[in-house]
Amino acid sequence: MSDVKKNILLICEGNTEERLFKKLISLFPIGSHYEVYQYKTNIYALVNFIKNNYDSIKELEAISITQILRELSRNSVEEVEILSKKFTDIILLFDFEPHDANFSKEDIVYLQEIYSESTDRGQLYINYPMIESAFHFSSLPDDSYLHKTVHVDVLKNGNYKRQVGDEGKITIQRLDNSKLPFILNHTYEKIETLVGISINSYNKLLDYQIIQVEDKGIISVLSTVYMFLHDYNRTEFLVLIDSTSSTISD
Repeated sequence: MSDVKKNILLICEGNTEERLFKKLISLFPIGSHYEVYQYKTNIYALVNFIKNNYDSIKELEAISITQILRELSRNSVEEVEILSKKFTDIILLFDFEPHDANFSKEDIVYLQEIYSESTDRGQLYINYPMIESAFHFSSLPDDSYLHKTVHVDVLKNGNYKRQVGDEGKITIQRLDNSKLPFILNHTYEKIETLVGISINSYNKLLDYQIIQVEDKGIISVLSTVYMFLHDYNRTEFLVLIDSTSSTISD
C-alpha cells in the first residue's frame, strides 16, 4: 500500500468533532494514509449562504464546497491554505439540535440532499441530537442502545451533556480497538432497524428524526459519523462488526 498521504476536509463547528474523527480513522486500517484538515463553520451560516447565492442543486453540482467556503467569509491565512488543497474526501459533521433557535428542518434536509457523497461534493453526517450522542453508550455491548431516545425538553434544559456524562461509558480517550467494533455494530444495527441500509439511508433517517420530533418530541440517539468507516470500506466495516460475538467490560 502506498505511503502517500491523502487529504480529508472535515467541516464542522467544534473541536470535539475533529478529535473524534481523527481517532476513528486512526483505529481503522486507513489511518496512517490520511491527513485530516478541519474547517470550522456553523451549519446554518453555511446553508443560508448556499441558498442565498445558488439557485438550484444542479448549479451546486458545478462548484466545489471549498470554493463556497472561500466565498462564505473572510478566511484566515491558515484557512486559505487549507482550502487550496486537494481532498479525496469531504466530510460535513453537524448536530441536529432541534431545540436550537436557528433550527430549520427545510434547511437541514436541503443540506443533506446536496451533500450525499464524500468523494464528490461531500457527505453530511449528522449527530442526533448532538455530538455527545457519539458517546451515549451505557455499556458495551449496550442492549438499550437500539431504543435509546432523548426528549427535546432535556435538550432545552441543557441537561443532555450531563446525562451522557452520567450514563456514558465512552470518551474519545477511552475509545480503542476493542470498543470500536461494538459501537459500529450498534450504529449499523440502529440505522438498519429504523430506516434500512441503502444509498438513501441518511435522507430517510433525517426524515424519520424530524417526524419523531414533531409527533413525539423525541430524537433517537445516534451519531452517523461512525458510518464514514462503512462508506469508506464496507467490507472492513462488516468484518469489524462481525467480530462482536464476545463482550467486553469497562
